Amino acid sequence: MSTQASASSRVYYILAVVLLAGSAAAMQVIDFQVIKKPLPLQKPLIDFDRDSLKPLVRVDANILSKDVVAELGTEEYIEWSLSDPRVKDSSKAKVSLFLTYYTNVQDQVPHVPEECYYQGGMIKTDDEAQSWTLSALPGEEIAVRRLGFARRDRPDANSLVYYTINVNGMFFADRQDARFKLKSFNETHLYYSKVEIAFQGYSKDDLEVLDERARELMDITVKELFDEHWPPRGTEIGGYEGLQKKAAERQASQS
Repeated sequence: MSTQASASSRVYYILAVVLLAGSAAAMQVIDFQVIKKPLPLQKPLIDFDRDSLKPLVRVDANILSKDVVAELGTEEYIEWSLSDPRVKDSSKAKVSLFLTYYTNVQDQVPHVPEECYYQGGMIKTDDEAQSWTLSALPGEEIAVRRLGFARRDRPDANSLVYYTINVNGMFFADRQDARFKLKSFNETHLYYSKVEIAFQGYSKDDLEVLDERARELMDITVKELFDEHWPPRGTEIGGYEGLQKKAAERQASQS
């Protein structure tokens, strides 16, 4: 081997070592930035005030088995069956509300209905991303996903599902978008929560009415969650202590 070739080999070897070392260092930095501190709920979801959902009435509360809770990945959830007394047809008056909350988890993929319903033997028949304006969040729009499902053996046993994923106070209708937010480098604390609303046995003619009913329930639910349960906006940087410190500094500057 010539001296020139030997020198070139050494250069390539050194560059490879430097590249590997740099990649390892970069991964350590990324991992450090992604790991975030937990943001506990202000109040457990199980203490959700059912009266806040009026005029809807809670008729049942589903308690999941230990195996299902383990698969869900959190013990902070409620799954309620509600009834709307304003709807005369009792079969159409029913609506389900499913809330989940996660914190102190890293890189966990949010559970979404399109996978859960598929695993339950249903096929997707409708998929639409919507933007909703809620009175609970004036001046904002939240992203909501509307999904339709049916059974292969029973086309009449269909379901219409609406959901949104709240990550540190921002709302997403797509799991991948939520995952990008989970990895946001400028936030020190992390939580995410899913609000899911479902109707059973709907037809295409019902869509407009069900959109309005779902938006109303979403509005009521999001307001109650922000008022009593979810961490306040601003806690994603510095946590509850950071938020209190900022409030104290503002008060001091105004006095």
